[in-house]
Amino acid sequence: MTGYDGVRSVSAKEFERGMPSESDLANESLFTRSDAEDIAKMERLLDLKEGVLGREVEFFYLERVVCVCGRRLTVYDLVLTGLIDGCHPRSLVVHTMLGNKRVVNPPRPVRCSNCSRMNGEAGYCMPEYRCDQIEL
Repeated sequence: MTGYDGVRSVSAKEFERGMPSESDLANESLFTRSDAEDIAKMERLLDLKEGVLGREVEFFYLERVVCVCGRRLTVYDLVLTGLIDGCHPRSLVVHTMLGNKRVVNPPRPVRCSNCSRMNGEAGYCMPEYRCDQIEL
């Protein structure tokens, strides 16, 4: 299992360098933004009080991936993948989503919460955490 103390933090400059533009994030053919229902599902999965993620975080985006079952994957699927396939404890996921470290990791496959199939690598971003192809 990975612990939060083992996550490498990057500077604000390094973090911002690879962030997608606001216009790219708003483009539904490129990214899927988590809606209120998706955020509520993440809160339940992570055993958080209702409204914690929606109140604390302004956005969650996943690079657009549509599973063969037809589900358009979201950050909920990414969180589920981290818990199941990454063997990450809930506390690591919560601290990553709400913590104060800026973290960049390479993209990884994402499991569909509807059919359990693994899908290709997807980038994602949230205020302090991002996965993309950036070379640091």
